[in-house]
Amino acid sequence: MRAKPDKFCRNREVALDLIRQPYLFIGMNIPPSRAPGDSLGFLLVTATRLLRLRLERAFAAAHLHVTPGEARALAMAGQVGAVCQADLAAYLSIEPMTLVGYLDRLETSGLIQRVPDPKDGRSKQVRLTAQAQPVLAEVRQVIDAESQAALRDFAPEEAAMLHGCLRRLCQNLGHEPALAERSGER
Repeated sequence: MRAKPDKFCRNREVALDLIRQPYLFIGMNIPPSRAPGDSLGFLLVTATRLLRLRLERAFAAAHLHVTPGEARALAMAGQVGAVCQADLAAYLSIEPMTLVGYLDRLETSGLIQRVPDPKDGRSKQVRLTAQAQPVLAEVRQVIDAESQAALRDFAPEEAAMLHGCLRRLCQNLGHEPALAERSGER
């Protein structure tokens, strides 16, 4: 039986071809700044999709059994401590129903528990279990390795500048990624 082609691999190669040939757009010689696929928005979406694919594969190779979204929810819950689901969704800038799917799978895996919020019995708090700590440590190692691979051609100053610029971009777009300060506001 013939193996099915990896659609993610094929899509990744198409995206990489477009990135490698920024001056080629439908056979025309267009400067990258004028090519539709080279706009800031499209480049960010492309970079995000490619990084997400790398993380999915790296998490699978490490037998972590979490998706990048689940890993992000787990990491944020670890950063802010016991947190109600609505706040966690807001911190992650995702819809509460999306978070519920992540939390269902993380709870089934024994990585989190949802307990009644002592301040509001109608809501649930998310707390990491003891099983989550080694998984979270491995997730961080994978993310660090993939980040280093993604930034391999960047000088340390460029990587730091990119990180700072992305944080500012998130702030400008309405999401503050440094939530340690916010977690103390409640």
